[in-house]
Amino acid sequence: QPRSRGDRARALLAAGLGDILAADNHGDSRMLPDVYLALAEHGGHEQADLLARGNPAAILADGELTPVPPYTIKQPLLTRLRQLLNPEE
Repeated sequence: QPRSRGDRARALLAAGLGDILAADNHGDSRMLPDVYLALAEHGGHEQADLLARGNPAAILADGELTPVPPYTIKQPLLTRLRQLLNPEE
């Protein structure tokens, strides 16, 4: 079960349950452009565009949202091993 907000967001994305990308500004890497670029750099171009542009525009235009296809962000091997060995982290 996901423990952090980032883990929960990745789980929602992997399950195809995300409609839009949103963030509050802390002046760090959690800003929308940074998240958009990170997702696109990991191969999730279609998902990034729907989450950050297409579906928010549809909401503003009282249109219909486009379902966002499921996408799993690949985690580095070291991160996966760390999670396997220390599930409490």
